[in-house]
Amino acid sequence: MLDDRGQALPDRCCGTIHVRGPSVMSGYFEDAAATAEALSADGWLNTGDTGYLERGAALEARARTMETDVLSRVEERLGEGER
Repeated sequence: MLDDRGQALPDRCCGTIHVRGPSVMSGYFEDAAATAEALSADGWLNTGDTGYLERGAALEARARTMETDVLSRVEERLGEGER
């Protein structure tokens, strides 16, 4: 959990959920700007959700904080004849 300044929060304090691991994406295909917006320099993905950790183990997601636009990005990349 991170606050608005990107600082780690203690247990039971709501913040933005960030994840990192082998199953997390490494970036958007041919879209460096979107990748830089979604991933930190050290590979943490901003999920766009808020939540908190319960005693450092259980994650409680509370709300969605940003729109996901995966489909709209795909549509932008496709030409009119490919839809």
